[in-house]
Amino acid sequence: MRKRALDCARAISNGGTTMGLFSGGRRRVEQQLLESAEAQCRAMGVSPSDARTSASELLQRGISLAKASGRYGAGNLGSAMLNERSGFWFDYFNEVRQTDGVMDDDIRLWWDLDEVERQMVGIGDEVAQGACFLGALREGLSAADAGARVRATLPMYGVPEHMNSSFDGRRLLPFELKNRVMRWLEGNSAGLVPPHMPWDEYEMVNDWVRHVVAHGQL
Repeated sequence: MRKRALDCARAISNGGTTMGLFSGGRRRVEQQLLESAEAQCRAMGVSPSDARTSASELLQRGISLAKASGRYGAGNLGSAMLNERSGFWFDYFNEVRQTDGVMDDDIRLWWDLDEVERQMVGIGDEVAQGACFLGALREGLSAADAGARVRATLPMYGVPEHMNSSFDGRRLLPFELKNRVMRWLEGNSAGLVPPHMPWDEYEMVNDWVRHVVAHGQL
C-alpha cells in the first residue's frame, strides 16, 4: 500500500466510534463508506486528491475481501446470529462472553455492520500495526522489541476463525469489543496508546483491556 494510504488506513482503524452509521442500497452504503474514509484521511492531513485516491483503494480492497468472505452485501446479521441455539456462532459468542466480557449489544453492533465496513476496519488495524512495527525498526529496535512495541501500543484483535492465535501466549481481543475499546481510549488524541496504562503491570494493551473489562470499568 502506498505511503499516502497509510494515514488513511490508520484513521479508519481509529474510527471505531463511527461504526454502523451507514445504511441504504448497495451503492449508497459504499458511497457513504468512501466519503467517511476520505474525510478521515483529510482529518489526518492528507491532501484532498490523495485522500480520495487512498479512500477509493481502501474501499476496493474492502469490497474484494467482503466478496471473498461470502458475506458481500450482508448486514444486520447480529440479531439473527444471536438467535442461533447451536453451531459455530453459538459456541463462539458464548466463548467471548465468558472469556472477553463481550455483551450482546457489542455483538449486534459489530455484526450489524455492512461486511465491507468490517473488512475496512480490519485493514486499518493491519496497516496501523505494520506502521508501528516498521517505525520501531527504523528507531533501531530488534524485530522482537518492535513486536513488543506494537503490542504495548495497539489493541490486537482477531477474527473468530483465528481467536486461538496469540501473542506471547496471550489471546487476541474479539473485534466485537472494538467499538467499546475505542470509546474508552477516545480521550487520547491518537486514539491508540492508553494515556495512563500502568506499564509496570501490563506489557500488552490487551491485558489491560481485559483487566478493566473484568472490573466493570469498560
